[in-house]
Amino acid sequence: MSENNLLKNLLTNKMQRRTFLKWSGAIGIPVVAGGIGTKMLVYRRETAKPANAKEEMPETIISTCSINNCGGRCVIKAHVKDGVVVRVSTDTQEGGDLSTPPLRACVRGRNYRSMLYHSERLKYPMKRTGKRGEGKFEGISWDEAIETIASQVKRIGDTYGPE
Repeated sequence: MSENNLLKNLLTNKMQRRTFLKWSGAIGIPVVAGGIGTKMLVYRRETAKPANAKEEMPETIISTCSINNCGGRCVIKAHVKDGVVVRVSTDTQEGGDLSTPPLRACVRGRNYRSMLYHSERLKYPMKRTGKRGEGKFEGISWDEAIETIASQVKRIGDTYGPE
């Protein structure tokens, strides 16, 4: 069969399921094998420590979860050194058991460190001083913020009921 006939045959006929699975396997195996090889290389690099490396202050690992409106509740591990988050990692559990799959964090979860130390992050409660939409705010105490929120929740409940 000539090359043109083969190409024409492939374009006009639907690909059979068996052929699709064969090609998927042939393409997928090198991808999976490459991922395993990369994981082994990264693990080897993390465990290898140079002989002249200084012993530094140990970092504390604090386990928490993501809270950024995604609903995933992925495992986030904050690596804290001298009171500062220096790195964020995720679940390192092997994914062998289907009843308890590893809950690895997505990009949003792994970005917590930059969000925590962002220059425009709010660090204390604020109250609007101007008209709505003007963007005028002033800092208030935590006690005042809690009191304001509680009184407004109570007012709304009294006015409109619990529904």
